[in-house]
Amino acid sequence: QELASQSPGDVESMGLDFTVRLSDNRVRLLKRNGHRIPVTASNVDEFVGLATRRRIDEARTAVAALIRGFGCVVPLEVVRALYTWEQLEREVCGTAVLNVDRLRAHTSWPAELGSDIEQNFWAMLRSFDPEQQSNFLRFCWARSHLPASASDFRQKFKVQSPVTDGARQKPDMYLPKAHTCFFSINLPKYSSKQILKTKLEYAISECFAMDADFALQPSEASGA
Repeated sequence: QELASQSPGDVESMGLDFTVRLSDNRVRLLKRNGHRIPVTASNVDEFVGLATRRRIDEARTAVAALIRGFGCVVPLEVVRALYTWEQLEREVCGTAVLNVDRLRAHTSWPAELGSDIEQNFWAMLRSFDPEQQSNFLRFCWARSHLPASASDFRQKFKVQSPVTDGARQKPDMYLPKAHTCFFSINLPKYSSKQILKTKLEYAISECFAMDADFALQPSEASGA
């Protein structure tokens, strides 16, 4: 997508050729003598198509093994007859769009934080774009999706007060802290909606830990 948006001069100044670096850091030719063929404005579309296909195909063996394993549990003929790929993704991974009302219905909120910050918190979460909402879930739960239905919730989302004296006495100096194993967040009692927004946006975008699929994702933050 980035290459497609570049001007012809910018594409040619990148010094690319018809090779691609795979996820294991190996460099592979995209066509014969590809390392000697520069990427130019006239062939950039071909390069993008070949590179995309090569990156997708590098996981073909692993994906085939995953499908065979899945088929040992649920017959693939049944799956294909009952689900489109979008429906199957939703059943396995949950809903892609964060349902804030569903999350709120499965949340425990401490009385000591007060109703004002609670209202600001949910209003702010509704104002987030889909990527921010997904990052918020990763931050608190190491998952990017909610369960597919309310009955699939295995634990409540717990909002808790900070446990340290510093975060209690000077809340505006501290970031929220998440505990992904417990689907919980320690939320300081911020003095304004704007500070709450600033602190949480920073935490979900800049602080990293392992997600449930063992990829590096925004997860936990603490401190000033």
